[in-house]
Amino acid sequence: MSTNTTATATAAIEQAFRRYLDVYFTQRDLSGTLARLSPTITGFGTGRDETAMTFATVSQLYRRDIEQAPNPTTYRLRRPPHIQGVSPDLGLVSAELDLHTTVLDHAVSFRHLRLSLVFVQRDNDWLIEHMHLSLPTQAHGEDESYPLKELEARNQVLERLVNKKTQELQQALTEIARIATTDTLTGLSNRLKIDAYLDTAIQRAQDAAYPLSLILLDLDHFKRINDTYGHLQGDRVLVELSGLLSATIRATDLLGRWGGEEFLVICPGMTLEAAVERAEQLRAAVRAHVFPGLEQPQTASLGVASYRVGESREELITRVDAALYRAKLDGRDRVVQAL
Repeated sequence: MSTNTTATATAAIEQAFRRYLDVYFTQRDLSGTLARLSPTITGFGTGRDETAMTFATVSQLYRRDIEQAPNPTTYRLRRPPHIQGVSPDLGLVSAELDLHTTVLDHAVSFRHLRLSLVFVQRDNDWLIEHMHLSLPTQAHGEDESYPLKELEARNQVLERLVNKKTQELQQALTEIARIATTDTLTGLSNRLKIDAYLDTAIQRAQDAAYPLSLILLDLDHFKRINDTYGHLQGDRVLVELSGLLSATIRATDLLGRWGGEEFLVICPGMTLEAAVERAEQLRAAVRAHVFPGLEQPQTASLGVASYRVGESREELITRVDAALYRAKLDGRDRVVQAL
């Protein structure tokens, strides 16, 4: 994370940490406390062998604690909390504090409690994903809640938890991004991915006078395939066509399903002349290919356009679409350049 990002995240985590202390210790507000917990909380424990691994069991421990000692608890941090922003979505907080309250009219105090929490960012808020509160016992010194080796071992466990959660979040985000930008039938890029990629390609072409061309392909008489063989066979043809086109274009090109039986190829660094030649290769490949389950060869019509400086994405798409339309009007199975 950058310095500014780290400082912002640290301040937000500290604010979330202090809100938790206030609603739990000072206010003894059960609903407010539970609202500070992540729904996917994975651990809660104290030095008195109280442990819970789910939101439901953690909620039971908080409910029992507040019901048995509902009076406000005064807390004092013995030093500023130590906050570590592990990733943009995860933070680790360690703090030492003293607690004072009354239970059944008797004053009760706990000194040198050590609190370790893992915070995860959810919907622009920081919530507790894992927590451990160490209570001092007679087995240790007056100023020591845990032996040093035990504390170091606990920190290692928390670090492993943070690393695991970071990997899980990154994997989940990667999968979400893949699903959001992938056509479910063909596995190619969808309109969302195409638009984003094309915007970047246009910006590069404009800034560096870098050539950029588009090829828009439409399978001829596709409705006839659906009407004759059924929509499942039509889907098989589109999947087969996707593989054929992918094998014919360059690795640097982006192939996406534009909609229905239309496919768009974005060709960075390719001139109009080269794009027309590539489009002819695609047309010939479709015509020569034997599509399983179909009795007759299939053909495709293609429009080709190159980016003009100052042109918007919409204007470029309109020109290549018009070229494809002219290819259809001129008899199909042909390549037409955009005006």
